[in-house]
Amino acid sequence: MAVDLVHMIKTGVGRLRRPAFDARAAVELTRFDLPFFPATRYALTPSALLTVLNDIAINQRRVVMELGSGYSSLYISKLFDLLDLPDARVITVDAHAGWLDIIKDAAARAGVDGRMTFVHAPLAPAAGGDDAPPWYDRDAVAAALGGDKADLLLVDGPVASGRDVRFARAPALPMLKDALAERCAIFLDDIHRPSHAQIARDWGRLIGVPFREHHSRGGFAYAARGEAFDPIL
Repeated sequence: MAVDLVHMIKTGVGRLRRPAFDARAAVELTRFDLPFFPATRYALTPSALLTVLNDIAINQRRVVMELGSGYSSLYISKLFDLLDLPDARVITVDAHAGWLDIIKDAAARAGVDGRMTFVHAPLAPAAGGDDAPPWYDRDAVAAALGGDKADLLLVDGPVASGRDVRFARAPALPMLKDALAERCAIFLDDIHRPSHAQIARDWGRLIGVPFREHHSRGGFAYAARGEAFDPIL
């Protein structure tokens, strides 16, 4: 109960301060000169997205795996173009084929689709018993990596906004820890949810690196394994 209360206070204070960071980030994101893309309530906040981009740029990430496709996919791909990194790529995974088609069309209009591997991975039963929420089709995710190691994992899916699916993102790191590079970054969005704070604590124990919560600067938890510069906005 005490942990939940502290988390609620951090979340409340963060939401009061976040508009200033989002406003600054939104200005920076206009420099990417991308076509309009609808940002739904499930999308990363501008300050969270800018922090991801910061980490990619200053810590030289080259293979990004994104669980839950969105406008972030386009910005990451565009950043790789701006940094002139011919071998860098984004693997974007989503359970909904129709939404993934919208991302594909937007990426083609922006001229960044060549950077992206689109993975339709329907939700399937995950390990952990009958009470475990479904997770992405593991074979589809593994095939997309093609033997590569991801050096940035961005977890913004599956949808986890209902009580019955509040731990839907928990399998991500146990499932993918062996597919991550030794030097890597991990972002977990929606850290305002108590369930996600618990997930971040569990993941920190799993990889031996604590996650830091950033409520005002985007509403995410972040951990970096190996040497890294601090990318926080």
